[in-house]
Amino acid sequence: MASEIPSWLDPALGARRCPSVSNTVGTGTSNMSLGNNIYTMPPPVLAETTLPTQPRQDRAQAATGTESTSAWPANTNLLFAPGVTRVLLARQRQLIRDIVRLAVDDLRATLIFNDTFPDGILATCFIRSSLNTAAEKVVKKKPAASSIQERLLTNDDYVLKIAPVLRAHIPLFRSEVKDRCNSIVLAEYTSKVPADIIQSVDWQLSGYNYVHPKGPKGLGSNRLIMRSQPYRNSRIILVIHDLFFTGGNGSFRARYDHLFPGNTGNDGQVVREVPIPMVALVATALYASLREWRTGDLQTTEFSTTTYFDVYRNHISTLEVILNDRESAFHKMMAAIYAQASVVGNGAAGTPMAQLDLDILE
Repeated sequence: MASEIPSWLDPALGARRCPSVSNTVGTGTSNMSLGNNIYTMPPPVLAETTLPTQPRQDRAQAATGTESTSAWPANTNLLFAPGVTRVLLARQRQLIRDIVRLAVDDLRATLIFNDTFPDGILATCFIRSSLNTAAEKVVKKKPAASSIQERLLTNDDYVLKIAPVLRAHIPLFRSEVKDRCNSIVLAEYTSKVPADIIQSVDWQLSGYNYVHPKGPKGLGSNRLIMRSQPYRNSRIILVIHDLFFTGGNGSFRARYDHLFPGNTGNDGQVVREVPIPMVALVATALYASLREWRTGDLQTTEFSTTTYFDVYRNHISTLEVILNDRESAFHKMMAAIYAQASVVGNGAAGTPMAQLDLDILE
């Protein structure tokens, strides 16, 4: 089978790269489960900057409600609330809002196919790429946006003012994955006593047990964990399905299917796989959800880079070791996750989801 180059690897260096501007990311509003409210939700609340500490240009824009510039067409200028120097999306002209909203959509896809816990430099690279990609798409439908596209390409200060709007969505995106894991774990532990919860959490968090599926029932204690199927735990499959594979033609999977890595068989059919960052993010979120129950009672914590970056990097490293040392097994594993996430909930009408035991799927 001829293997396609995974989207998260640089073909020359074998390393994750900052994606270049492309036309590969879908456009328009979708009904995808993950973040389908980004087109209607208000922008994140940002702190106001007091006037006495503002540079002269910022004081002028705070007083006038617009950028103090004459070098660019007026439709490119950013609009500000009185006394505020941060960009609030709701106050911007329609073309700028269109570009930023598409850029948020693009950014989420960029994170999933490249790195869901990017550092500051890489996040800025992702944001710049997403803004440029979004601007190019808007220009095709609304040529008047060409001046905004040009400014995004050539005016770094302009990009830096808009970037925080997109940057705020990176932790929000990760939190949505964590919230789905929370609901699954809550359903498991809500009826258990603290002693049983502590024992369960300790066991699951030891030896990466939580990422493996349980063996078929009735085969004895030696089949408690199927270690030959890492990352095929039913909860990981379910979260990927719910957040990325539901919604029909508007789902994340449907809109970005061409970006999923895969192998092309002799029959010419492409067997799709889930990308490494997607699996690592869901596994990290599941770890965080379980960890919050380690005392026997739910103690919520922020799903932050500070607390969980190392867990995420460990999952990335583990997946890359499998890829490098057991390439055939890696592709089989990632294709199996994709296939299982595709069929969850697609059973006959009236079949309860609770009756589907994903752990025994092969």
